[in-house]
Amino acid sequence: MRVERLDIDGFGMFHDEPVGPFQGSLSIVLGPNEAGKSTLLAFIRTVLFGFPARGADDYYPPLNGGRHGGRLLVVDETGERVTIERYRGPRGGSVALTAADGTRLPESRLAALVGHASADLFRKVFGFDQDALRELKLLDDSQISGRIYSAGVGATNLPAAIDALRNRQQRIFTKGGRNQPVAEVLG
Repeated sequence: MRVERLDIDGFGMFHDEPVGPFQGSLSIVLGPNEAGKSTLLAFIRTVLFGFPARGADDYYPPLNGGRHGGRLLVVDETGERVTIERYRGPRGGSVALTAADGTRLPESRLAALVGHASADLFRKVFGFDQDALRELKLLDDSQISGRIYSAGVGATNLPAAIDALRNRQQRIFTKGGRNQPVAEVLG
């Protein structure tokens, strides 16, 4: 799925604001501080995955008017354009999907559009901000690969999990060691 355009009714500083079209498979949003870059990313995440369960009224309220939410125009892997629409409401706000010809699509189609990615996976791998990049810059190549892989399988931090398993393994069995827990089990 590729996001082609945003139509923001009311979200943070944006009101009745079309943004786009975005072209290509990678979009980088540049601008000075307080220009709305983080707000645009939060808008995309919110339309795709819903408003937070708590504090939705305080989550990027429409400061300049409009209904809290809006629409994304996305293009799927076959080239079909789909409009995803979400506004603040119970349980994250209801979502509506519409094909280019106006046909309503089942809500279940959204999961396929986002590649069955969770909100957390999307945030870590597909829709990240400068803070996430800064965090990656501090890691070495194997740690970066581990983070990307762990996001893909839903693990929070695979390198840390692997280290914890190695530590437990060494406490149970040390090659050539004496008085090991494994010897008691086998003995």
